[in-house]
Amino acid sequence: MKLIKIMIVIFYVAMMTSAVCSLGITPGRTSMDLSPNLQKLSTQVGFQVFNTEKKDMDIAFVIEGELKDAVNMTVEKVHFSSSEESKSFSYSVNLYWNESLEPGLHKADIVAVELPKNISDPGMVVRASVSVVTQLYVYVLYPGKHVEADLNVKEREDGKVDFYIPVVGRGNETIDSL
Repeated sequence: MKLIKIMIVIFYVAMMTSAVCSLGITPGRTSMDLSPNLQKLSTQVGFQVFNTEKKDMDIAFVIEGELKDAVNMTVEKVHFSSSEESKSFSYSVNLYWNESLEPGLHKADIVAVELPKNISDPGMVVRASVSVVTQLYVYVLYPGKHVEADLNVKEREDGKVDFYIPVVGRGNETIDSL
């Protein structure tokens, strides 16, 4: 009985390892600022999808998140052949600043999903599939001066502790000193 449980665990680990390695994407995240001074954010963002197992597969792109209506991709589905290691894609971002857009972080996810093979009715199938995400972060700047800080603590090999405090200006006015 114990041997069967161990074999089941090994089987699941092997299945998950192969699934995790079959698809890759870069960059993992793209960040941009939107301020009242800019009024409109209109740009193209490039990314790459990797066929790490070098197999024939179909990939579909899905856009999710709060900013999904501001993101547009002309390609919805693409085929990778086993000879293709990677393909480059891009999406456009068109976002207008307005008073109702709250200052702070707003997100969209561009998801690349490996489609199952030989499915006659995709709506009737329940199964796990491999997907990877590249994120779009748009920071709507606060009026005036505004900073965000974080505290990072790292212990060194000699037992001493280093403190790092990264500070990022998130306001639409320049901060000359802290």
